[in-house]
Order: sequence, then structure tokens, then C-alpha cells
Amino acid sequence: MRKKVIVEDPAGKFLKITMDFNGEINEVVITGDFFAHPEEAIDELQENLRGVKADEKEIRKVLEEFFSREGLRLYGISLEGLLNGLKECLGEEDEN
Repeated sequence: MRKKVIVEDPAGKFLKITMDFNGEINEVVITGDFFAHPEEAIDELQENLRGVKADEKEIRKVLEEFFSREGLRLYGISLEGLLNGLKECLGEEDEN
């Protein structure tokens, strides 16, 4: 299944997420009006999500590892905002 969403991150920026999944994430593309340093960090995150089981716990684990990286700087994007967008792609509603 392929799904595209646009969500507003609590950090204030918009995220556009396109995901292809079927039990696991086959491909995910994350774009928006946020910034990452180093620039290739989002590419690495997209690659790290490939093959991950398409459920919140597994995705959260990958995101927590990503956001804890030393030297990573993200502006306008948060772990929770990104997780909410990915969950929306999967068809899961945020319960908060």
C-alpha cells in the first residue's frame, strides 16, 4: 500500500511523508520545510526505516536511535511529530 500525508509537526514545520508498506516499510520519503545537519541525515533515516515492521513500537525504536545520534541537529522537526506522521501513513490515529 502506498500512502502520502502532510502533517504539521509540533515544532512548527510541515512534513510530507510518502510511504509504501505491506507489513513492513518498503520505502519512505520524508520532506518538508525543516532542516537537518548533516544534510544526509534524513536520507539515512529513510534507509533505516526500510524493512522495519510497520507498527508504532518498531518505528519509535528506529526514531529514538536516530534522534539520539551525536552531532545530529534538526530544526522544525521532532520525534513525536515524525512518529505521528508515520502513524498517519499507516492509518493509525494519534490517541493523544
